Amino acid sequence: MKAKSKAALFEAVELVLWNDWDPIGVNDIPAARGEYSSYVPSVVRLLEDGADVLKLSEHLHSIERVSMGISTYSDHRKGVAQKLVDALRKYR
Repeated sequence: MKAKSKAALFEAVELVLWNDWDPIGVNDIPAARGEYSSYVPSVVRLLEDGADVLKLSEHLHSIERVSMGISTYSDHRKGVAQKLVDALRKYR
């Protein structure tokens, strides 16, 4: 993947995490804009390795459970994971 495309993918993933995932409900607080940035590299890596919606959804759930201490289950993650897969297709 070209550097420009990879940078665009990173940005697209960050936007999906911010706008659509937002497990702690902070995307209405401008000062919290970078809250999910640290998770972008692992998501991009999974996308580049061919992860499907289920694998990405499980990864997001793991982040919520392990890193954030959130123990609830949500089907919402599958929709977010699909948007992430769609973002990869756009930048390939």
